[in-house]
Amino acid sequence: MKPANAKDITAAMAERLVDVGIPATEREAIRILTAHSFRYGDVLALADDALVAARQTAVTAAMAEDGDHVGR
Repeated sequence: MKPANAKDITAAMAERLVDVGIPATEREAIRILTAHSFRYGDVLALADDALVAARQTAVTAAMAEDGDHVGR
């Protein structure tokens, strides 16, 4: 069961994953998030969502960077 504030927790987890380097697997994301003091139950419930959000952030940043180079 996801916590009531799952959206906020997921966003914080995704931010942490982006900061430390987005892992390739959910298992690695779980290891990173538990090592960074997120509650284990929250990590188990939300790690996959956080990993997806972190990857989306990276794609969005890459697309924005590519867009900056198009006009030059």
